[in-house]
Amino acid sequence: MNDRLDEREWNIENPWTQASSLPRPKEGSTALAVVLFGVACAAIPLSLYHSVVALLLGVALVLGSAFLLKNKRMTLLLAASALLAALAPGMILPVSGSFYPVFGAVAAALCVSVAAGAYYQTVTRLAVVPILLSVIIAGAVYALKGDLLWATLAIVPLPSMLLVSISTRKGMGATTVICFGVGGLLLTGAILAAVWLKRTLGAISTEAINGLLDQWKEGFALSQIQARDQLMAEIDEMKGMASMTAETLKRLDEMKEMLWERMSDSVIRASLNQTFLLIPAAAVVIAVVASFLSQRLLNGYYAANGLSEVVTPEAEFVTVSVPAAALYVLCVVVVAAAPSFSVVGVAASNLCLILVPAMLYLALGALRPLLRRLMRIRRVFPIILLALICYSTSGILLVAATVGACDRLFRALRRAVDRKFSNGDGNPPD
Repeated sequence: MNDRLDEREWNIENPWTQASSLPRPKEGSTALAVVLFGVACAAIPLSLYHSVVALLLGVALVLGSAFLLKNKRMTLLLAASALLAALAPGMILPVSGSFYPVFGAVAAALCVSVAAGAYYQTVTRLAVVPILLSVIIAGAVYALKGDLLWATLAIVPLPSMLLVSISTRKGMGATTVICFGVGGLLLTGAILAAVWLKRTLGAISTEAINGLLDQWKEGFALSQIQARDQLMAEIDEMKGMASMTAETLKRLDEMKEMLWERMSDSVIRASLNQTFLLIPAAAVVIAVVASFLSQRLLNGYYAANGLSEVVTPEAEFVTVSVPAAALYVLCVVVVAAAPSFSVVGVAASNLCLILVPAMLYLALGALRPLLRRLMRIRRVFPIILLALICYSTSGILLVAATVGACDRLFRALRRAVDRKFSNGDGNPPD
């Protein structure tokens, strides 16, 4: 798949420059799009009130988007992304609980707001409507909460939406549109973070930010240490039961020793230090994934509402360059060789994490034949998938990303060799 896409010579005129020849969108789609945009903008601040409110808003956004998409696969992708966002904190951070609807609702709101707003702006002449609507919602949130920072959360999607709609109207490719969306989300996130830090710390400085991060790390560490001590106490209680055999007592001692080795105070704090060093990369990854899903949803909105002509090959396919794949492989090697807390190791780890989504996209193409074969074995495939997820989700993702990067490099090398030894007509020499 990647060879075909890389070698494709796109010479397609921008369909948006011929707006008079484009069909009109289906009746009611623009009204539904602007309603979805408004609900999504309101969902970002309102989801922080209560988990039940977040859950209801998240479900409403997925269902509303399903009506506009009319595509089961895209709807399932949006729902799965929101569910994964709700589960991610419990999987990554040492926090109590395993399901956080607020993260799922915010993830769905970011994707739907950018896509629905860009759809409305590109197919109507009233591009100012989403902007005014988000400002009105921000004012309503301020009147309800009395907090300017909360109110500004309602306009978080605006920069990304504007950049996505402008780049789409100019006929730019999917990769460029996604990059513009990422830039808009990161810009908004940086401004909000700066305002929140200014309010919290009084003055933004390296020392103050490091002190705040140290407080967070210590809080997470204490919660993990407390959970470990509680588990140790339960093991000791089990050992005190009269029904315990010598073999069982021996296994409990081994379990306790292994638990102490893997969750000692030093190990817990070192793991948290490593996790916090990846915060910049994590912010970029969130923006990349949200922007990618927004661009996919936007194409789905066009295709479902009579505007499939604007979904050109350039707008449909994401391309990943050879230098990006080479940089990922280099970062993997550096991370494996360099000390964890060195400047080089931290920089390589962040770059590696930033590139993981793109490499996973390549891996889907490289592993698609294998996945299709496995999916034919309907009884076995779910068991294999569940076993792999339970074993190590992060490890599987990193391996898959590395496979995608290597496949991209091997295909580029093969094309270069074919061109080198061909007769100029694409055929090998006689």
